[in-house]
Amino acid sequence: MIFVSGEILSTVDIVITRPEQKKIEAILHKVGLTTEDLKCSICKEDLSDLKHLRAIFPYGSAVVCCDKMECLIACRDLLIKKVAEE
Repeated sequence: MIFVSGEILSTVDIVITRPEQKKIEAILHKVGLTTEDLKCSICKEDLSDLKHLRAIFPYGSAVVCCDKMECLIACRDLLIKKVAEE
């Protein structure tokens, strides 16, 4: 859940913490992507090998995040910003 000023704004559908091919493919199908499309939304690192993939937030257009701490924090901030704009 995302909290801003004590209010619950949204629930993140799913967070992937360990790459599992079948689960990732199902989530990507849901948001209309393929493994070749996987790039970190922040640093643009290619994640098609799934080794550094850490999260997919299928909120509106999917936010994909690698395993770098600064990218995880930036993805969180991006999601909060998207929710606040609605």
